[in-house]
Amino acid sequence: MISVGKWFISLIIDFMLFQIGCFLILFFVSLITIPTNKMIILIIMIVMFLQMFMRECLSSLGMNLMKIKLVDKNTLTAPCKLKCLMRTFLIFLAPVDLFIGLFTADHLTLTDRITNTQIIQNPILKGLIR
Repeated sequence: MISVGKWFISLIIDFMLFQIGCFLILFFVSLITIPTNKMIILIIMIVMFLQMFMRECLSSLGMNLMKIKLVDKNTLTAPCKLKCLMRTFLIFLAPVDLFIGLFTADHLTLTDRITNTQIIQNPILKGLIR
């Protein structure tokens, strides 16, 4: 079991990368056409969903820097795509997850409990970065 702080820091790193990605996409879209407010909101929502889904399914940069990974709680293997999708839709619970994870004995967040997953130390990256 890992600390909830590592998970939260990886989430912040991924959100910063999301901001950079949205800026670059909006910059290139503005070179082609003048984006409307609805187009900007749609682009941001699509990029955010894809980035969060990829964060749950694959290891993101933030998760790699913190040397953690998401696994199914029962099998300790990569979770199925449905569980990843559920975690993506529950990302708005991140502030609540932080407090639940900090103050429970097993350090499982609400999202982990709903999807039956957990965040563990990545054994592959454990010795690479100190």
